[in-house]
Amino acid sequence: MLAVMAMVALTLLCQTIAPNAVDALRWQSDALSGQYWRLWTGHFVHLGFIHGLLNLLACLLIWLIFVADWRRIDGFLMFASLPLTGILLAGSELDWYVGLSGVLHGWFLLGAVRVWPQQKVFAGLLLLGLAAKLYWEPQNPAAAIEMQWIGGPIAYVSHQVGALAMLVLLLLQFAGAQLWDRVRR
Repeated sequence: MLAVMAMVALTLLCQTIAPNAVDALRWQSDALSGQYWRLWTGHFVHLGFIHGLLNLLACLLIWLIFVADWRRIDGFLMFASLPLTGILLAGSELDWYVGLSGVLHGWFLLGAVRVWPQQKVFAGLLLLGLAAKLYWEPQNPAAAIEMQWIGGPIAYVSHQVGALAMLVLLLLQFAGAQLWDRVRR
């Protein structure tokens, strides 16, 4: 997680020096047509400094809330969610996307799932809050103000897709663990 925050900070610095880099690195709907780096890099470039700063703060907050509950495999799941989110975004109507907020929603889901065994009520509230946010945020009455503040459109579908990508990874991990348990018996 700290590596991700460092990568976002470095990318923001590069964006300040070379603003045209965003066009070369952002996720685009044709990312699966040979420009595969966009499946990763699109998450690290931002609409501007405020957008990047908000993503950094959200990343830090998620890390502070869940760091004690993450497992060794969770770093792999977080890394795998980057390209998987990019792949799943290809099924959306987006033409382009920048930012980390999509995968951050998935990482939040991962954290809530990891908290579940020790704090079921807290984890349940987190999951309920995430589901409500994902459902209602496209009807956000303050979206115009938010878009002006961050410097561009808000890709709400990326939040839903980021959570879906992590859900898929968690289900694959669970299925793999179940299969491994059966093989070991």
